[in-house]
Amino acid sequence: MEFSSTYDNTQELNEVPGLLKFQKILQRQGTRYYLGICRCCHALTTPMHKLQRCQGCQLVAYCGRECQRNDWVNHKVLCKELPAKNGKSILVLAQEKTLSKTITNVPSQEELYS
Repeated sequence: MEFSSTYDNTQELNEVPGLLKFQKILQRQGTRYYLGICRCCHALTTPMHKLQRCQGCQLVAYCGRECQRNDWVNHKVLCKELPAKNGKSILVLAQEKTLSKTITNVPSQEELYS
């Protein structure tokens, strides 16, 4: 998947080539990372051993440094193209931005009943 430039979280989701496609792929295939499976070795998280999210993008999780290092060759393109901002992944920020726009466009009580 190619992206024209690094996403800076100021653009609309539909303005970034490939991003909507990526979001659909992540929703379909990436769910397991949010459910507690290491991207590299596929180990499950347990109450005693929690997975840690990639600090660069917050999109994938690993059971430890070794798995993160072993997967870096595969993960670095995605990580560098879709960096997290303020500890939030691109998908979380896009959802927050959409929600914020929705909330600000809600008419007031006066507007509704006048």
